[in-house]
Order: sequence, then C-alpha cells, then structure tokens
Amino acid sequence: MADCIAVLGSDYQYNSQLEDDYTQVIDNEALPREETRAFCTSVAMKIVGMPIEPGKVISIYGIGGQGKTYLLEELYSQFESAHSAGSQVARHNFLVDNASSPEEILKELAEVLEALDIPCPSFRCAYYAWYSRAKNEIAAKEVFLADMRTARDSGTGAFLSIFETSSPFIDWLVSLADPFAAIQGFPASSFLTVALRLLESARRGLEQNRRSDEWHRLVYGESERSLRESLPGRLKEDIESWVERTNKRLVFFLDTFEKLGWQNGGWMAGRYGWAKKLTQARGSLWIVAGRQRLAWENVVCLPLHLIEMSHDESETYLIKEGVEDAAMRDEMRRVSSGIPVYLSLCVELFHSDSELVAGSLADALNAEGLIDLYFRNISCDLQDALYAVAFLEYWDASFLLEACSGVVTAGTLDRLPFVSFIRKRESRFEIHEVIAEILRKSRNIGIVKRCLFDNLSHMLVDIEQDRTHSYGSRLAKKRHVLKSLTLLADVGVDGKNEEDYYRVYMTYAECVWANGDIDLAYSLFDSVRKRFDTSDIPSKYYLRAKLKVAAIMTQRWLYSGDRRHHEDAIATTEEVLQSAKEHYPDDRDLIWSIENDLGISWKRFGEFDKAFEHLNPMIGEITRELKDRDVMSVDRARYLNNYGAVCQQFADTLSDLDERRAWYMRAREMYEKSYEGRSLLLGEQSSQALLSLTNEGVAYTRLGDYASATKCFDKALAGYIEGEFATSDAFYLRCRFQHANMLEAKVERLLADGRWEDALAVANGACEEHMAVRADRVDAMSEYALDSRKSADAVERCEQLVDRIKSRGRSLGTADLTTGTQ
Repeated sequence: MADCIAVLGSDYQYNSQLEDDYTQVIDNEALPREETRAFCTSVAMKIVGMPIEPGKVISIYGIGGQGKTYLLEELYSQFESAHSAGSQVARHNFLVDNASSPEEILKELAEVLEALDIPCPSFRCAYYAWYSRAKNEIAAKEVFLADMRTARDSGTGAFLSIFETSSPFIDWLVSLADPFAAIQGFPASSFLTVALRLLESARRGLEQNRRSDEWHRLVYGESERSLRESLPGRLKEDIESWVERTNKRLVFFLDTFEKLGWQNGGWMAGRYGWAKKLTQARGSLWIVAGRQRLAWENVVCLPLHLIEMSHDESETYLIKEGVEDAAMRDEMRRVSSGIPVYLSLCVELFHSDSELVAGSLADALNAEGLIDLYFRNISCDLQDALYAVAFLEYWDASFLLEACSGVVTAGTLDRLPFVSFIRKRESRFEIHEVIAEILRKSRNIGIVKRCLFDNLSHMLVDIEQDRTHSYGSRLAKKRHVLKSLTLLADVGVDGKNEEDYYRVYMTYAECVWANGDIDLAYSLFDSVRKRFDTSDIPSKYYLRAKLKVAAIMTQRWLYSGDRRHHEDAIATTEEVLQSAKEHYPDDRDLIWSIENDLGISWKRFGEFDKAFEHLNPMIGEITRELKDRDVMSVDRARYLNNYGAVCQQFADTLSDLDERRAWYMRAREMYEKSYEGRSLLLGEQSSQALLSLTNEGVAYTRLGDYASATKCFDKALAGYIEGEFATSDAFYLRCRFQHANMLEAKVERLLADGRWEDALAVANGACEEHMAVRADRVDAMSEYALDSRKSADAVERCEQLVDRIKSRGRSLGTADLTTGTQ
C-alpha cells in the first residue's frame, strides 16, 4: 500500500530554520499509527517533566478515513490515565461544517477547561464585556445566566469559575433577595456554600469594587474590536495562571480542526490566528488532528499512513451496506486492505453489478487492481471526467465546466456526485486524495492531460484580463488553476517542455507568495531549483529559482527579525550573480534581476553605496529606454519601485534639506512610473500596483505634501477594499500602517500652525489606525514579529502624542482638548 500514501498539504515543507525543541518530520515521510502514538507519548512526557516552557503543538494530519479520530481517542485514554498526576487532559471536537465564530469557539474551550477545574476568570470577564459592547448589557446578562445554569451540572470548578467572573452583574446579583433563584433549580449542595461565601465576600465591598472597576474599564474604556481581539490572549493568560499556580501541565486534544480553517480547498491560516496564540500558552501541549497540517513555529508535524479498519469494523460496515455473503465480504476486505475508501468502492461495484464483482474481484490483487476493475465497467466519458477531476482536486460546477471543456459534457459531470470517492462539501465537490493520486499516474490519459493543460492555461490568461471580479477572488482562482497545472506537470504532458513546467511552477510559487504563504513559497522555489540542478553548467531556470529562494530568505528575515536569513540571502544572490555573469553575460534581463535583488538587500543593511552600485546602471538604461520607446514590463515596473525605495531611505539619512528633498522627489517619480506600469499590466487593484501607489503616498508624506499623500492613500485603501483583500494581507497592512504614519506627520504640521483641536482629532485617528493594524499583524504573524513590534511602538508613540496634545489643552484651559471632543 506504499504507493497509496497521500498526505493533504504535503507541499508544505516544514521550515528547517524555525526553532523546534523536539524533532522535525521530513516532508512526505509518514508514520504508522503505532509509531505516531509512541512519539506523541514521548513528547508529552518531556513536556510534563520539564520546566514550564511555551506551548507546543503536535499536528496529526492527513486525508479522511485514516483513523485520526480513533488515534486521538487512544491517546486521550492513555494520557488521561498515565499523566493525571502531573497534568490535566482535555479534549474537544469540531463536529459541524459551519464552525462557530472564534469568540464562541473560545468560549466552548473555556467551558471544557472550567469543567476540569481550570478557572478562566480573565477570559469570562472580557467575553461578557465584549458581548455587552457587541449586543447590550441585558443580552450579556442573559448569556451569563444561561452559562450559570449550564455550569451547575458540570462540577464545582465550572460553576465557581463563572460565578467568580460575575463582575459585570455583581451589583445586580447582590441586590436580589435570593441570588440563586435566577439560576433556576440550583441544588443545595456543598459547593453552594462556597458560592455563598464568595457572594458574602463581594458584599463586604473590596472584591465588589475591584470587579466593578474592571468591568467599567473594559466596557467603557475598550472598543468592541479590542475586546474581541483580546479574548485569545485572556484565555491564554488563564491557562498560564493555572499552570503557575498548580505546577501542572495542560494536554489538550482537538479533533477535526480542518473544519475551522478549510475554505475553498485551502487552509486559511490567517482566519484563525486566535488558535495560534492560544497554543503558545506556557506549560501546554496541543494535539491537533485535521486534514491540513498547521504551519506554526511551535508545531511538530506528523503525517499519517493510511490505516485499516479492524475486521469487526469493516464487517459491520459491509453488512450495513447490504453485502450479505460472508465470502464476498472476505474478498472485499482482502482487496481493500481494510482502507475505508476502497471498501466503499467495493460496495459501489457490488451494487452496480454483484455478479460481475463476484467473478472479477478475485483478479484484483490490490487497490490499483480494484480501480482498474471499476474503470472497466464504467463509460468512457465518465472515465475521462474522473481522470480530469483528479488534477483539479476540488471544484464547483462553473469551474469544472470551464476547466474540462472538450473533455467531458455537462451531462457526464452530473454523474460525478454519485461516485463513491467523490464528496460534496456545500456547493463544492472533492475527489478523495488517495484515488486522485492513483488516477494521476495512469498512462492512458494523454489526451485528457493535454486538453486539461491547455484549458487551464487559457483560464490563467482570462483571470489576468478579468476586471469584473475582485483581485482577491481572482487570486484564489489563479492559485487553484496553477496548483492543478503543477499536478499535470508532475506527471508530464505530451507536447509540453521544460520551459512550460518551469513557468507553471514559478508562477504558482509567486501566487502562493502573494497569498502570504512564505513557507510554502520557499518550498516551491527550492523544489524548482533542485529540479533544474542537473548539469555542471547551471541553467537559467536553476539560477532564477535560486534567486527566488534567496528572496524568500530575506522575507523570512523581515518577518522574524533574524539577521542570519538576510545574510544568507545576500551570499546566495552573489553566487547567482557570479554564475550568471560567467555563463550568460549577454542575458541582460537575468543579470538585471539579480542586480535588483542585491541592491535591495544592501539597502536593507543600510549600505547605500553598494546598493546604488548595483542599481544605478540598470535604472539609467531603463529610464532612457522608457523615454525613447515607452517600453514597460512587469519586471521593469518592479525595479523602478524598488529603486524608489532605495532613494527614499537614503534621503532619510541625509541632513541637508535641499539634498534630502531632491532624493524624495526622485523616489516619488520612480513610484509614479512603477504604479502606471503595474496598473497597465496587472490592473489597478493588483497588490503590486497598490504597493507602488502606497509608496508614492509615503514619498509625498516625506515631502510634506499631505494633500497629495492623502489622495494616494485614499485611492490605495479603496483598491484594497474593493479588491476584497484580507485584513491580514501584508501589502494591505503596510498601506494602513503608512497611512497612520502620514496622519502622525500631519499632526506635527497642525501643531506648528497652532491648530490644536484639529491636531487632536487627527492624532486620535492615527492612534486608532495603528492599534487596528497592530491587532491584525499580531493575528496574522505573531506578537513578536518585526512588523508587529513596529506597530506596537507606533501605538505607544501615538498615545504619547495624544497625551501631549491634551496636556497642552489643559494648560491653555481648553475643555475640548481635555476631553478629546470637538
């Protein structure tokens, strides 16, 4: 069955440079269940027995039907009995396709913890405060009472944890003659006495005042958004408080985790940053099972082999499906090896023609033989449709008809949902990963592959030219098309050469990078580099892929702040430049690409002489050719934008005002040319065009032209909104951050002009925008990422600016400035 191993998300190479205290699993190396169980146990024992450290995650991932849930049940039972003295064990399943909001999921997890005597007062208080802001205080009170009623049967810990967080309603509860009447049927048990003592303590005043103050600070001092975004951190604090107090460790099992982040065939990591933050709680281990591996820094990834159903499980299943003959059931178990997807295929064959199956099943020696038997007994058009969708992986009706035009008809596609290994998820269909892997390797589908490759290539052109859909939706569709093309390239398509494959792989990697998946982009670029590293003389494909690997190294430095990534990037890029000049001295485009990357790299280290040494000759030629022939390309637009960044940052270092202004003007000119080129070639809502427009706004800000800067930022922000970019998108975040910086700079101008009231209003706006950007950056990356720290510094700086203006208002006796109103 080795050939049938398939791990969803196997193109996510684990980042070897991320810290991992335990071990790393080589990509595509799958562990059987017994080894996985032993490994999880050993890691848990290390965590339980060692000093308190940041949380770890074991991500058990793979296709459906492998037995991940069964494995978690085994581990849970083992951990619960073996580690109860040194740890607390919890579990939770996400059983519905339409997952709750993050706020409600966090509340579900808090309830699980409270039932295990792990109180969550910080989370509860913030949750009720958030609910009061999001709805109203009456609605929050109703939720609180409902939670009290639910907790009364969950044990002392659960009830007292909620009761201790009754700060929003302590005055109301104390005022009641019988506070527990509202809880309806609360039993007169021993822990009722404890609860009454808590109430008596509150009546004494001190605790009541403290909680009331906290409630008022949250409800009236925090926005609904800030309260909502604080919830994962609050629950994390509660876990860490319990760990410190008890010196125990928390082991939490989470099953079917993909239901939280699986959308449109891809893992949307940015949607669930709360989970990433929560699993960092010190002294905790999270064992998470799902279809997609988690790519966080604190993750140990364990892909699984396909595992078999037991004899009794498969027997029960086959009898339930109407296979009454015992000998037939034995044959089905033999040929399927007990793998659920193949058992289902046997049942489908049986119901279609039981006599045929009875005579032919013995000839099928394994799963591949079973699929051959299945395909011999279906129509040719359905065969072609199944071969085609094996490369699409998932689809809706419109996408399938467009991609498979000329391969299958609409009538044939209507029959796909009735195939046993085709699954429906809402309006989208998926083919089982294991079956798709086998079908893609078939030698009998040359025509299907050629037609599909051509159709998908045409779809790429249409996507680039499409202006009726948002940039975000076009990017998602483009990624799907490119992933399908890479699957075709992996098995080879008649008539397509290495250049075709290189273009597909590199474009897919670029698309993934644009989506913010840095680790996956690195893996893809590196795989292309290895694929074309085939001779003593490096090919251009090899050099360009290696150049992209270096670029991703720099991106990692920007995200992590680890200087070694950038130093490695420069060394790698210089190696590429030397090879290019030696073997391809006349290829100007290749050498320019390398010179551009080196110029930007040296700029990041503040060595502008080296940066301009690489960039000035290239930019001089480009600007002359643009003036003479008006020749623009995507690469040239990128070089112009990057050169503008170097000019701008060099100007920041100059003390002579006239010289500085001249360099800012030079930067603005480069940004403008880049924006015009990118808008023409990629569209005004493309992330690249909007980045150049944002940079132009920054240059205007440096020049003190706030009216022009505002126009640039307003246009760029509108483009991100109309393009439906995620708030976690790096370029969108940068635009918002720079817009807030522009507002800060404008405040100083207003203060210099004596316009204190206007300055306070603008300063408050800048502060709010910086706070929102910081929250989104923490959610998308981490609290410790370089950009998150920059935003934290900006928030602190803005708050001090607002306080300074208010202080000035008080000294002038201006009431409006003191209160912050106009």
